[in-house]
Amino acid sequence: PLCANVEFYTAVLLDAVGLDRALFSPTFAVARVAGWLAHVAEHARVGRLTRPASRYIGVAPVPPAASAPAMTETGKSLLIVDDHPVFRHGICQFLRQFSELTICAEAANAKHALEAMRLHQPDLALLDVSLPGTNGIELIKHMLAERPTLIILILSMYDESLYALRALRAGAKGYVMKQQAMENILDALKKVRSGGIYISPKFSEKLIFKTIA
Repeated sequence: PLCANVEFYTAVLLDAVGLDRALFSPTFAVARVAGWLAHVAEHARVGRLTRPASRYIGVAPVPPAASAPAMTETGKSLLIVDDHPVFRHGICQFLRQFSELTICAEAANAKHALEAMRLHQPDLALLDVSLPGTNGIELIKHMLAERPTLIILILSMYDESLYALRALRAGAKGYVMKQQAMENILDALKKVRSGGIYISPKFSEKLIFKTIA
């Protein structure tokens, strides 16, 4: 059956790039596959597929039409920072299809994220906590020091109880776990763009009980 084939090849791909199947929902796994296939197709088209996708790091190219800073509606330009190219391309594909945001740039580490922020001046940034070199929590501080109006949402594989409070204190406006459904990411982006704070209902309850205990 088709579903069985998708699950099988998804598992093979996750094993190939060294990712733990148990950490990711089926929806995110499919997004990773979609992103990887798009990455392979694009690089094959332009004759640049000369090394494994997992080695492509740094500021990733945006589509030709958006290769230079472009005028976008206020509050709609997004920078994505994640050191896993397969996941980064997957989330880009998802957001281009299901959100009204314009992805102005991608980056795989803090250095390139800061360079992309200075060049493209995004309205929002979607950051991973775990990055090579400077981690996501410290990156939040560096980015806001240069661009105080930047809205930052953390998207991480780590449980909220480990990093969410630290991220919020550093200046992030929300925290979403990668294990959650894609719809949660859309909800989180919508809420932080409107001036709110996004955390899961479960973690919100924990914070309330901790406050009144």
